[in-house]
Amino acid sequence: MNRLFDFIKRFRTPGLRVSTVVLALTLLVFAGAIDVNADTFVVDSTLDAVDDNPGDTFCDDGSGSCTLRAAVMESNALAGQDEIILSDETYTLTIPGGDDDAANGDLDIRDHLIVRGTGAESTIIDSNSTRAFHLVDGDDLSQIEVEIYDLTIMNSLAGNAGGAIRNVAEVLTVDGLSLRDNSAPRGAGIYVGPGGETEISNSAIHNNTATGDPGEERGGGIYNSGDLFIVNVTISNNDAGDLGGGIFNDSVISAFFLTIAENVSPIGGGIHQAVGGDTDLFGSIIAGNTSGDCAGVLIDSLGFNISTSDCNLTDPTDMPDTDPLIGPLQDNGGATWTHALLDESPAIDLADNDFACFGIAVDQRGVVRPVDGDGDSDAVCDSGAFELEPSGDSGEGSGCSMAGKGSASKPLPLYLLVPVFILVLRLIRSRQTAS
Repeated sequence: MNRLFDFIKRFRTPGLRVSTVVLALTLLVFAGAIDVNADTFVVDSTLDAVDDNPGDTFCDDGSGSCTLRAAVMESNALAGQDEIILSDETYTLTIPGGDDDAANGDLDIRDHLIVRGTGAESTIIDSNSTRAFHLVDGDDLSQIEVEIYDLTIMNSLAGNAGGAIRNVAEVLTVDGLSLRDNSAPRGAGIYVGPGGETEISNSAIHNNTATGDPGEERGGGIYNSGDLFIVNVTISNNDAGDLGGGIFNDSVISAFFLTIAENVSPIGGGIHQAVGGDTDLFGSIIAGNTSGDCAGVLIDSLGFNISTSDCNLTDPTDMPDTDPLIGPLQDNGGATWTHALLDESPAIDLADNDFACFGIAVDQRGVVRPVDGDGDSDAVCDSGAFELEPSGDSGEGSGCSMAGKGSASKPLPLYLLVPVFILVLRLIRSRQTAS
């Protein structure tokens, strides 16, 4: 996955050549996790207990049971990329403390790891007033790669940055997550530090609060100081005491098909972008956020976006100062919550099929894009994380869904090719400006 972020950085260099594109595409075809799977640990206990002997290849709390904490500790002690399998249970963290070895407090991940649940509606990590995951390998010369799939993280509480997940300098992929009811001064849902690289897809980040440090309470949903790539994500009902109710950004974000709605902050309810921030936004909805949808440094529109207030939506395909007509945050099918598009929403069939939609073949719920939502016999992608299906047509029931709840396997996602579309869109925009 770090090759994806290297590729995105290359796209922000003006002198990109065709040969670089070909090389980068070759890398993307083979991009993914570390090749070596060392061990798989199946968690069979919801208790919070430490591993009896980390490094012996057995996840065992001393009673013959494998707990989530014991599995993380065992993985940390072993080389290679391990995998932790969770079931449809609630795992509550109960051991207080603050070490960096996962023996107490949050679950510190120190080596390559995959954590896999059965679905955000069924696999729940209740952090119980501590942080859930802290990525920390202690090596400034290399990065660990961590993937977290199909689960909910809730009730996290951190005294520093990163409520549910803290990624200062590693490579993180999350898909199918619900991050809700978490709290931290910065990045109550996810914190990405200056050396961190994070991809978030098909997830909902909602009802999180950045609080506990007056004057520095930023990013109720996400605080990004690294490289962040977001696809098919709903960011809603988050709150920040100072800046960026939904997102606070002072680095690089590439975002496709987001719905950022009903977040709250005194400045920049939806997004606050600080000096040095650079956000590319495509096919997204930013609406109904208290104290404005956007604030700070202007974002860069790649087109087909809708906002209810000023977000520097200057592309001819954008719809600034427009009500997107979305429903409340709720279960609209799929594993994570969304804002559905109402029947008369201007977001229906708004986005472009030739570039980003071609690579992002489903919405947040797994419904195939594009759908002919306005009944004009021309199927075009909707803007936002939700693709409207005509009344009486169910994406899952008609075979139009590619992603079921809690999928057991994760094939190479097509949206790894999204940087190609960013390049093409940038070239088209620059040529239109030049002419």
